[in-house]
Amino acid sequence: MQYRALVAALHIDAVSQTSYAFVDQVTLEGWFAFDFTVSELKLLRKRQRLNFRDSKYDGQFSIPTLTEHIAVAKSAERPVAIIPEIKHPSFVNALDILRNSSQRFEDIVLKVLEKYETVFLQK
Repeated sequence: MQYRALVAALHIDAVSQTSYAFVDQVTLEGWFAFDFTVSELKLLRKRQRLNFRDSKYDGQFSIPTLTEHIAVAKSAERPVAIIPEIKHPSFVNALDILRNSSQRFEDIVLKVLEKYETVFLQK
């Protein structure tokens, strides 16, 4: 991803302002999804990052939310599985937005899945 293009798309003035995240004992610097609101992320458009794959849909679609993924799956003419994978839940739960919350990230995701009756738990 080109961060300057992201910053320009979101009309952020300070290009030099980045965040730091400590994930899996590694410090990362950059812009992360948690730095933005859903409205800001919806301004971005998806594009194929691999040159050998078809890029004809570049720029046509926004980043879908979990709810939007579920809606597409439920509207399909055949059964479609949604298998969400939660990456680094302890890191996400330590973010300011959840640190003082009574809910964990996993609980929020599970609540969305239960709302749409799409829950299948696998160990």
